[in-house]
Amino acid sequence: MLAVIKLDGVEIGEGLTETTRLSFKIDAEEHYGFNDGGKPKVVDGNQHVTGELEKVWLDNTHGQQVLARTRVDIDLYPLGTASGKPKVTVKQALLHDWDLDIDRAAIVLESVAFTGEDLEFGTA
Repeated sequence: MLAVIKLDGVEIGEGLTETTRLSFKIDAEEHYGFNDGGKPKVVDGNQHVTGELEKVWLDNTHGQQVLARTRVDIDLYPLGTASGKPKVTVKQALLHDWDLDIDRAAIVLESVAFTGEDLEFGTA
């Protein structure tokens, strides 16, 4: 999947990811009251946007961004960047975990985990 990382609207990283994980959920909270017959009132709670990108390691840029507690927007293009194809944007994502992995074939991969403030669905 193609991922584009933007800082203040300016692209600071782009590339194909080896693996991409994105999770979005909204908590559902049950509230019970007196004389409600045991039926809860269900209300929406906090939203959570988390994910991880794994790609070929090129330099220390993303590791340094984690150390600096950088917030970025991440555009994900599941079906490519052709006009009209879907795009998912994670807004104000805090980069918070960075891993560097080297396999037996000496392929060096890095992974960056993030937690975002919001999620937008659009098109390329």
